[in-house]
Amino acid sequence: MKWFKHDARARNDAKLAKIIFRHGIEGYGLYFACLEIIAEELTPENFNFELEHDSELLAAMFKMDTLKVEKIMRDFIELGLFELSPTTHRVACYKMARRLDNATAQ
Repeated sequence: MKWFKHDARARNDAKLAKIIFRHGIEGYGLYFACLEIIAEELTPENFNFELEHDSELLAAMFKMDTLKVEKIMRDFIELGLFELSPTTHRVACYKMARRLDNATAQ
C-alpha cells in the first residue's frame, strides 16, 4: 500500500491525546511510524495488518530505548489503538482495514 488515510485531527483523539500525555511526541510518532510500517507491508498477498517488527527492532530504527518502546506499545494495546493477534501474538491494527478503499489500495 502506498498510503493510508490519516485524520488531520488525529492528535485530538482521546486515545492519542493520552499517548501524547504519557510519552510526548515520541509516542505519537511511534504510533504513526508503526501504522506506516504495517501499511507498507500490505499487498494482495499479505493482508494481515500485523506489525512484524518487535520492540527491539523499532527501538533501533528510531533511536529509542527498548524498554520505552515496550511501554509505549503496551499502552497502545491497553488503549485500543492496536490489538494483539491471538494467533501470532504480534501487534496488529485490524481497524486499518476500515480505512482502505480503491485509492489507497494502489
